[in-house]
Amino acid sequence: MGSPHRQGFPLVQQPQPVKTSTPLGALWLSLRPRHWVKNAFVLAPLLFSKKIFQPSCIVSAFGAAVAFCLAASAAYLVNDTLDRQRDKENPRTAHRPLASGVLSARLALLAAAALFALALFLASLVHALVPVASYVLGSTLYSLVLKGLPILDVASLASFYLLRLWAGSVAIDVPASPWLLTCGGLLALVTSWGKRLETGHPLYPMGVLRVGLSVLTAASFMSYLAYTLSPTARASFGWGMTLTLPWVGWALFRYWRQALAGKGDPITCFFSDRPLRTAALLWAATALVVVAHTVF
Repeated sequence: MGSPHRQGFPLVQQPQPVKTSTPLGALWLSLRPRHWVKNAFVLAPLLFSKKIFQPSCIVSAFGAAVAFCLAASAAYLVNDTLDRQRDKENPRTAHRPLASGVLSARLALLAAAALFALALFLASLVHALVPVASYVLGSTLYSLVLKGLPILDVASLASFYLLRLWAGSVAIDVPASPWLLTCGGLLALVTSWGKRLETGHPLYPMGVLRVGLSVLTAASFMSYLAYTLSPTARASFGWGMTLTLPWVGWALFRYWRQALAGKGDPITCFFSDRPLRTAALLWAATALVVVAHTVF
């Protein structure tokens, strides 16, 4: 077998041992619970609709978020099962439970089917069945076909975040705001595109990835700036949301720098980069205070 570099994988990281030798422990790792933080997108409509202090809406929104956690974990199991042979040959992914053989493909697919079913059931209880079902179908199609198609691969990943926003909206019975979809969609494109920079990607030249990331990052900040200055935001929050601009700008800047340095996985970046994580938490705290000020 040739070197990883000759097979197309940059020599950025050696394989890490699986942290557990039991099938159940390996299954838990394959669910990628750290990635559940992505489903905070489901809660965004709860905040911007100013229903975040209504108990029934809180329950519904969190129910939709949990449904997405289950569905996303199932999607990871399907994707890792399909990619297990290729992951064995990649020094960055050879340690994954399915690639290393600690977790069997049969157990992984059975667990994925159960999680998909549970996610759809829970989504039906909070009236978010259509967006969650769309995610189930879309993520499966992504694993089978779309991740190998340029542009469509990134667009698919970004669309999954839009489905999260949609689910959060229908769960609390509010329309999905065009501003929320625009800002959320651009942020999703930034992280989806930035992840392609982590080790390079065979579908894109490195120069295209770098320029594209810079353009999308700037567009993401400008869209949020436009939202905070828009009549829509002023009618709901006055000028309050402009107070969140520094945190958005700082978080985007930190992610942009990390992605250009080859550390574009958004979850790894969130948990490893303290300034970015602090900016994200300060944005959430500031936005919550602004909403509370307009409600009470």
